[in-house]
Amino acid sequence: MGGIITTLIVAVCGIFASQGFWTWLSTKRSKKSGLEAKIDAVDSKVTSLGEDVNTLRNIISQDQAITSRARILNFENDLCNNRKLTKETFDCIMDDIDRYEKYTAYHSDFKNGKTVLTVEHIKSVYAEKLKQQAFD
Repeated sequence: MGGIITTLIVAVCGIFASQGFWTWLSTKRSKKSGLEAKIDAVDSKVTSLGEDVNTLRNIISQDQAITSRARILNFENDLCNNRKLTKETFDCIMDDIDRYEKYTAYHSDFKNGKTVLTVEHIKSVYAEKLKQQAFD
């Protein structure tokens, strides 16, 4: 039994004493470092993509707000020109108004002075038509 233990000790000491072991170990470490660098690069790209997605999300939200504003202003024009407007068209524009107002509430840098009076007028006409049940 003592001979086996001695042989193992000599083998282990020989492995650690040999330059080949340390070369092998440093190669494994450098491969690991290369892998870590690749992981860091992928992580950086994922972070960048996340920022790009947030930027696109903001652009899309702003475009939707601008589209809602255009529909609101167009609807006001139809209202002022006495075009026949059904309850369904009023309901759709009320959805646009809600969407637009929510966007402007969370984005104080977005210019909102263009529809304030228009929205008030549409809401008052809508309320009056609801009371009278006078939709076309």
